[in-house]
Amino acid sequence: MEITIQYNVERGFEAPALAFARRLFAVYDEAITSLALAPATADDLAVYLDGQLVHSTSETGRLPKLADIEGASSEP
Repeated sequence: MEITIQYNVERGFEAPALAFARRLFAVYDEAITSLALAPATADDLAVYLDGQLVHSTSETGRLPKLADIEGASSEP
């Protein structure tokens, strides 16, 4: 499972991105083959799983949840 979290620092998404990354490691640990945190200029906090967008704060109006990954992942 490859996860990328893109976040806009100016919008204050850095801390939520880091917190979400910690939660992902706590739950998925060894299933994660890579996890990248990438500052972005887009006005968003976006989560990609294996290259596919699974969450966008600008689209949903909320921060990401584990359910966003669980709904898109084939991992247990």
